Amino acid sequence: MPAKVPDLIRAKHPAIERSVSAMLVLAAVWLWGTSYLGGRSLFLDEANLALNIAERSFGAFFRPLSYEQYAPPLFLVLVKLACEGVGYSVWGLRLVPLLAGMGTLWLAWRLPARLGWTAYRPLLLGLVVANEYTLRYFTECKQYGWDLFIALGLVYLALAQPPRLSWRRAIGWAVLGGGMVWASMPSIFVLAGIGLRELWRHRHAPDRAAAGRWLAVGACWLGSFLVYYLLILRADSLRPALADWHRPYFFPLLPQSDADLRRLFTLLHSLIHTAYGHTVYAQAIATLSGLAGAWAISKDRHALGPLALLPVGGAILASGLGQYSLIPRLVLFALPLLWLVSLYGTRHLARIIGRHGPGIVLL
Repeated sequence: MPAKVPDLIRAKHPAIERSVSAMLVLAAVWLWGTSYLGGRSLFLDEANLALNIAERSFGAFFRPLSYEQYAPPLFLVLVKLACEGVGYSVWGLRLVPLLAGMGTLWLAWRLPARLGWTAYRPLLLGLVVANEYTLRYFTECKQYGWDLFIALGLVYLALAQPPRLSWRRAIGWAVLGGGMVWASMPSIFVLAGIGLRELWRHRHAPDRAAAGRWLAVGACWLGSFLVYYLLILRADSLRPALADWHRPYFFPLLPQSDADLRRLFTLLHSLIHTAYGHTVYAQAIATLSGLAGAWAISKDRHALGPLALLPVGGAILASGLGQYSLIPRLVLFALPLLWLVSLYGTRHLARIIGRHGPGIVLL
């Protein structure tokens, strides 16, 4: 990772950054907390998933679910443990997603400092707090907010990884990644980004043992995912109703008609408004900062690039092959990755604008 560049806002007005960040955290706690405590009724998918949680033993979560439902087994285990502790109610069912939301706030507070972008912490927190999907899925008994939390957590750990991978750390990564596949299905895209980034970092290293260890770790992740696929995902993918429902959300890699082109642009636009909102202003700023971030990452060869861009590209490729849907709730895992690219682009644009750049861009 390149040397940290001092941020003007942080250098001159650290108290403002901390105060705004704290206000955003409190706003999130209030919004999500009141939504959670309000105890709104379960909607259809939540109720069907709740039936699986109530009726099944822990071991039965490692088989395809009933009532046309899908959720990763370890997520269901945690939800059932929460229900056993606080009761089978809307509060027990939604406790794990709520805690995932609080964990996401902690990561969004810590990650900019790890990257040396503390001045832009309010921007990342604001994107987390103001998103309509985080408000819903951090207070709903579905796995999508949990997927976002896992993706951001894996990126956080990957950025803390030293260049040299000891066998002890390799075992830790193998166990962690292999388990995360069963906790959050799209985590396989994030793990692929981590593994490819590390192999790229070690491509010219004199110590080839580190690259070999990463290959061994990646083999463990892939093996865990293959077992998961054979036990659960393959049966889920063969359900006609599920396939028919998600067919409009498969990305056309090679458009062959006007309808394919319309679907391509619709899905890309859906990804943008899922991450940034529905207003033209928000989408224009997001597109500008995202393109600037992708360009700056490729130019600077920043360590964030593979971690943020490869998982999103992997999900799009899998969608094009008919193996992953780009319906908004299934791309929530990609939101923090897109936000980090936008933060990098925002920081780059601010440095181009000059001394008042950070304030102008944040405003």
